[in-house]
Amino acid sequence: MHENLKFSYTFFPKEYCCSNTLYRSAIKAKDEDAINECRLLCKEFIRLNIERAKELDSCRIICFCSPCYPIYRHAFPNKEIIFYPQAIDNTIAAAKWNKEIDYYAACCKLYKKFAPAPMDVKSTNSVFYKIKRLSAYEKNRTIAR
Repeated sequence: MHENLKFSYTFFPKEYCCSNTLYRSAIKAKDEDAINECRLLCKEFIRLNIERAKELDSCRIICFCSPCYPIYRHAFPNKEIIFYPQAIDNTIAAAKWNKEIDYYAACCKLYKKFAPAPMDVKSTNSVFYKIKRLSAYEKNRTIAR
């Protein structure tokens, strides 16, 4: 448990990749059968990670990988799976930052082809709004992405 944030976390000592890279050739070939097969394989790998999380008494899975997040959410929509900015947003109060921030929300268009679950960009924007001295211009640019 991180005492200052009241946030408990565990990193998996062994984790299965959701294998989103399997999709790339199927998407390029526009092969719907292959895409559906990729979804089944990915779901199996994710299921193994969810079982591991249960063994560790985890209450949710936090995805740090932007391609994994929509794949996890699509494969298991009823599980507690969040994108890491949401975990940050849930734990931090207003912050001060006197330097520039460079942020890229990732290629959400490609992820929609992996899985139709929406990408979470709102949680990152929420974190940015908690940062004092981040200019309104910068905050508005993050919302637009």
